[in-house]
Amino acid sequence: MDDGRPAAGATVAKVPDTTRPTVSIKSPAYGTLFNRNPVTITGTVDDPTVSVTVNDVRAAVSDGTFTAHVVLTEQGSNPLVATALDRAGNESTDSIMVTLDTLGPDILISRPVDGSVTKVAVVTVEGRIFDAGGVTEALLNDAPLALDRGEFSIGVPLVEGKNAIVVSAADAAGNRRSATVTVNLGTRAPPFVVVVPGEPNEFDPDDEDFETRSGEGGTLTGKVTFNGVPPAPKTYAFSKFPNSGFCSKTDSDGHGNRVVQEVTIGKDHALRDVVIAIEGVEGGKPFEFMGTKVTADGCRFLVQGGPSAFAGVVVKKKDIQIENMDADPNDPKAVSGVLHNFHAYEVAGASTSTIFNLPLPEKGQIVKKPVILRKKGSIFKLECDQHNFMQAFFVPVENPYYTMTGNDGRFTISDIPPGAYTVSAWHPTLGKREAHVTIPARTSTKADFSFGEKSP
Repeated sequence: MDDGRPAAGATVAKVPDTTRPTVSIKSPAYGTLFNRNPVTITGTVDDPTVSVTVNDVRAAVSDGTFTAHVVLTEQGSNPLVATALDRAGNESTDSIMVTLDTLGPDILISRPVDGSVTKVAVVTVEGRIFDAGGVTEALLNDAPLALDRGEFSIGVPLVEGKNAIVVSAADAAGNRRSATVTVNLGTRAPPFVVVVPGEPNEFDPDDEDFETRSGEGGTLTGKVTFNGVPPAPKTYAFSKFPNSGFCSKTDSDGHGNRVVQEVTIGKDHALRDVVIAIEGVEGGKPFEFMGTKVTADGCRFLVQGGPSAFAGVVVKKKDIQIENMDADPNDPKAVSGVLHNFHAYEVAGASTSTIFNLPLPEKGQIVKKPVILRKKGSIFKLECDQHNFMQAFFVPVENPYYTMTGNDGRFTISDIPPGAYTVSAWHPTLGKREAHVTIPARTSTKADFSFGEKSP
């Protein structure tokens, strides 16, 4: 009689195990922000005999609970994937995204210059604070500091002697960073300029260019120096900006930061990037200004037509031309061009206003715009909104009697109509020095300018 039971000695077929284990990440929550490694991941699994890995890290499993300590490898978003595998080879996963931010906010104090000397009891402190994840707190000397789109400008009272001005900030991940400048009040101010009376030029009558060079024009020569300890370079973390891999190929410190050297000192204290201009010249040689040209190359601005890539000149109502030369063949989104957003400002003291703001996403694209400066004593500033470390500064000139210092800090301006003039020496971050000179006919006059000198 067949009772449904297998006959003696018969083989019983095993039913295969096709049931997947259930795994679930319980902590951290999706989107959690971390500022240090490693992070602890916990969760549950319905089969205590399975093995669990999180991002290839073997987890400890006990009574249906797993724990793993995982190192997040990328600044920004990181996936966490928990994988459960049972003895039959059945597998299941659960995943979340978390964010790693171990970098504090970037803080730039653009004014005053570190180590500067003043006789004014209140100094204006200006700068910018940037953090890709958002700034949660900004302080100046431990007092709340108001930001306007990341920028700040505030008057700070000084006490006699040395004053430390500390700007600090925190981001949403709890990272903190600070920057400090010192200002000296009431100490002896440095000599701004030394003017040496002109001496007649000696010309060789047999020189074929004698007739041209022996006109009524005079010559101004000199040297610009920086005395004291120059400000440290500014650094910007590439990881906080787009196209970090491409941009890091230029002016990098080798540790993931763009280095911006705002004050460059050569041999014998020579100061670079200074525009020397003679003001109020009437007559003289024609002023044929062809406009200002700038290129974006390697995520930096290069000012064309002069010895400086950081500073230059503009003429009011004349064009400034900007060309994007950047493209990244290793980034599918930037093969045809690295997006730069050119933001032009008029800067007059603590006041900053937009002149134009235009994106150039393609390599080879050019924008031309007239330079509109309405305020007395203002300058023209160019910055990339995508990469804030890209900056260039320009001072307006009104005649052809200007030049810039090179590596040796020296300058020469020739064919100047005889007369009494104000000569200015302007540096983008150190400010302006002035001297009053008299230019005799066919005579060389010397004016030496000094920046940044500290009192003894």
